Amino acid sequence: MIKKDTAVKKYSEKEKQKKRPSQSNNTVEHDEEDMPYNKEIMNEIGASAVNSKKMTVQDFLTLNKDNIGAHGYRQNESDRLFSNEDKIPRYYDKAKKDGKRPYLTSEHTILNSILVNNAPRGADNISKVLESFGHAYQEFDKNHRAHIGSNKTESDSKDKEKAREYNAYSSEQASLLSKGKVALAIQLNQIYYRGLDSYRDTRKNNEIYNKMADDSFFYSISKKDDYAHLSGKDEVTMVTLSPLDKLELVISRLMVILDRVPTNKELRDVVNKYNLTVPAGYFPFINNPKFDDMNIFDITPPTSPITTPLSQKEIQARITAGKKKRSEEKNKKTILKNRIK
Repeated sequence: MIKKDTAVKKYSEKEKQKKRPSQSNNTVEHDEEDMPYNKEIMNEIGASAVNSKKMTVQDFLTLNKDNIGAHGYRQNESDRLFSNEDKIPRYYDKAKKDGKRPYLTSEHTILNSILVNNAPRGADNISKVLESFGHAYQEFDKNHRAHIGSNKTESDSKDKEKAREYNAYSSEQASLLSKGKVALAIQLNQIYYRGLDSYRDTRKNNEIYNKMADDSFFYSISKKDDYAHLSGKDEVTMVTLSPLDKLELVISRLMVILDRVPTNKELRDVVNKYNLTVPAGYFPFINNPKFDDMNIFDITPPTSPITTPLSQKEIQARITAGKKKRSEEKNKKTILKNRIK
């Protein structure tokens, strides 16, 4: 049996010896004999845990950090999204003029409180830097406010059921982050979007802004490699996502958009548009037109041997149960109010 670090190292050396052709070409050819065998693919799947390093707070602060795909890049990102949309009201100017909330909002895919070990927002320099460096994309504001991760600061956060949902979401993300499973923590963020009752309506009625949000998510994932969080009193952990981590994140967003598992072609279209690297084990599938209309989970290798503390089905069941309970309580209040009248 090959040890985990040995397999990853062996695969990395193979990559250095023979460069792969560009993945942005639909007609990529791949030598089956040169493809890593299953143990190596499975090690690549778990690469987010392997590709992590710890450093002191001071060392992290002195790093030359690229902010593309991060919260600190939000103004540049909104400018990028609106640059070719002259007929669409601009992000800040129009909203400010109308005295309304912006059309798009910076979405922290991992709760900021988790990144800084629950320190008050902006409490010190490292908290500010970690928030700025944290992964974020521009999400449609109505969806952002409806997401359970936003409810702690909303007026309805006093709702006990919502508070419980928020705490569960927060603890699940924190657990994943403590294990270096950054990609799974972000997938959890997207799963909760898919579970929103209002999401399908907001996509239908605000198509242009939702498409911008999709573009922003895919673009941020394609550009951002490193993710950092406070993991001790004077310790920052930096995790680098693997190509497969990024592919899984693309799939998670496509499932939000489509409300189903994407086809091979739908996945390939995003991979090509954002020039994402395709993990070796996916070459024979993603570039083969005969699989185009097939569900990707039916034709590709297992995406991840690691599961979240709650499965997607369990998360969805909890969301549904919470909504049902709130609806019942609302109906009871309405009936009581009518009786009083």
